[in-house]
Amino acid sequence: MFYSPSNPAAFTFFILFIVSACVEILFCILQLEKLRKIFKAFPMIFLSIMTIFAAPYEWMLYVGAICGLLGDIFLLSEKKGPFYTGVVFFFFGHIFYFLEILIKVAVPLNIPFWVYIILGCLYIIFLGLLYKKFLQKLHHHIFVFMGTLYFFSLFVNVVLSFITVGFGEIQMLYVAFGAMVFLFSDINVFKQRLVGKTKFGQVVIMPTYYLAQILIITGILLTLTR
Repeated sequence: MFYSPSNPAAFTFFILFIVSACVEILFCILQLEKLRKIFKAFPMIFLSIMTIFAAPYEWMLYVGAICGLLGDIFLLSEKKGPFYTGVVFFFFGHIFYFLEILIKVAVPLNIPFWVYIILGCLYIIFLGLLYKKFLQKLHHHIFVFMGTLYFFSLFVNVVLSFITVGFGEIQMLYVAFGAMVFLFSDINVFKQRLVGKTKFGQVVIMPTYYLAQILIITGILLTLTR
């Protein structure tokens, strides 16, 4: 496991992730914007490499982390084009995490098919409830669809993780809480970009983002290696 010295490569990159994340958060607190942008990608680089060493055969897991890394890089730009590109990478990251949970955890538990039908129905309700509010901010129907689908992918990861906990996979609580923290972090990202920046916005976003990533990956790894 990555937090054990018995896997020195994964353990080393886990420590590098922790240290670089702390440095990045410190730059956010001190409002050192140039240094923050320079260091922003390093925590996810280290976390992605850690995941590869910890679970080399779980390619969906580390591809999800790599998508987060690419999303981080594109979100460095203040322009709308790179921002939306970054959002797309984050969306695919959530999808890869979802597929890892679904294929490697949920399917072996024989969760009833009607559960997935209910999740699909919930998305339709979710889309209906938030459609007008998203349209006011995004000004385009395709962006509205993608925006609601993005946040729903996080919601599905939360719900599916809690369902697997109910079937006995207690370690998936890490994933459920990680997805909830991710949702909180991403809501603040969208507020910063679409509503208006606040002075300490990054102080809220970055710690919760790194916490979410490590919780999701930790939960999946603990579940698969127990």
